Amino acid sequence: MEANTKEQLLAYFKTLDVATLEKLQKYSKLLIIPDEDLLVNATMSQMVEKAHSLADTIFPEWTDRSKSDFGEFLVELFALFSEKDFWYINAFANEGILRKMRSYSNAFAKASSLGYTPYTCTGAAAKFNVTFVAGETTTYQRGDLVIDVDGLHFTNDEAFTVPNAASEVTLTLVLHEGKQIADDIVFNGYNVFIRKTGIDIDSIALAVDNVQYSRVKTFGLSSKDSTHFMVVPEEDGSCIIYFGNNGFGVSPAIGKNIRVEYRTCKGAAGNHDSDTCSIGEYLNKRKVVSAIMVTSATKGTDAESLTSIKERAPLFFSTKKAAINEKIAQDILNSFSFVNKAKVKVNGREVVYSVIPNSGYPEPTLSELEILREEFVPYLMVGYNGVYSKNLYRNFMSTANIYASKIIIELLVLSGYDKDAIESQVRQIFSDLTNPLVEADYGKGFSKADTDIRIRSRVQGVQNVVFKMLASGKEDILPDINISEMEIFNTINQDKIEVRINVV
Repeated sequence: MEANTKEQLLAYFKTLDVATLEKLQKYSKLLIIPDEDLLVNATMSQMVEKAHSLADTIFPEWTDRSKSDFGEFLVELFALFSEKDFWYINAFANEGILRKMRSYSNAFAKASSLGYTPYTCTGAAAKFNVTFVAGETTTYQRGDLVIDVDGLHFTNDEAFTVPNAASEVTLTLVLHEGKQIADDIVFNGYNVFIRKTGIDIDSIALAVDNVQYSRVKTFGLSSKDSTHFMVVPEEDGSCIIYFGNNGFGVSPAIGKNIRVEYRTCKGAAGNHDSDTCSIGEYLNKRKVVSAIMVTSATKGTDAESLTSIKERAPLFFSTKKAAINEKIAQDILNSFSFVNKAKVKVNGREVVYSVIPNSGYPEPTLSELEILREEFVPYLMVGYNGVYSKNLYRNFMSTANIYASKIIIELLVLSGYDKDAIESQVRQIFSDLTNPLVEADYGKGFSKADTDIRIRSRVQGVQNVVFKMLASGKEDILPDINISEMEIFNTINQDKIEVRINVV
């Protein structure tokens, strides 16, 4: 039987007797569902097979299962729809369970609601000494200054001013890896989707009709008048910007002009040792004479993977952010924006903690210490007291087993390589090892073997490294240096480092 139109189908049904129609009605009312173990991954073929088994019981006279049979057409049609329905039902259900989520943005939002903040794509940062020509007062807006370092671009996230001067002026600036971008968007009434990849969400600045909005992690503390926005990133670094509503934040009206400024970056690939610099081609302000990379670029991170979020968020929540051990306590301290690195040691009922601030000061400021007392100490378990301990800085030149006036690094270098560049790189690498803001860490001493590998892997042309020291007017082999777990090196002055190069 062929039925190509509604009229033909109705005409066909009129030819059927009452008994046949009753069987069809009974058959149509049956729930054709897959077996329980197939609920998650039910396929069309499995649904068809289930329908056939039911038909064999209730409608045995139907034996034509060819593709041209109209009954077979209906079975396959409804099986196809059922397959899709079950897929969507399971997909929606899975997106409500963190460990089953396939959507990165959903997992990120769920983890954040549990108090766990996943790692996001973050651009590395480094200090530069930038020298400008003489001239009148000049203001650089964000993104105006671009310094190139070995294929990486570093730019300013904040505006700064070069003062009026009759001679050259040198400023120490913190620049961030990446490229500044500005998008002008007409609001659609829902959200703003930034489709660029590698967005550093900490760099996002947003204004609605020139009214500046502030980024928050949740609208839970927003009032009906709060000009807030929230960012939910995707794994590739793109992101969606949301606005509050229903008494929790102000949502822009449809058609409002939104300007979003942000920086795209390379994440962990932007971490880089200090290197030679050049001025970006699109610099359009007061001329820059030179730029020196003072510190290595650090703190660049890639977005946390979906798998990692699903594994770590429940673990974090299970501790209820309680500092139940030294590792978790250090992680909590490191989550504060002004902390570069932290160390925790439990002595009885005392939780002794020290932090190195990002500012580079030997100790946190009084206001930062107050923040730690108010926001970190409550995470300690009941019965434990938090005690801040000043950092135990260890002078590399004066330790338990050495007292040196100079460190000597002898290099064997292949011919054809720039000796001045090699000397500068090696000097910087060694200095970074003792810099609390770069490589130095609590309890991390000095290993000649590790430093040898570090130099030869990072500096082209170096074939062999020998470490010596000048002590009491005599040269001797520099030994490995061990420090206690609460100690940390302070930065060795580069004038205390002598690099000797022998060319082969």
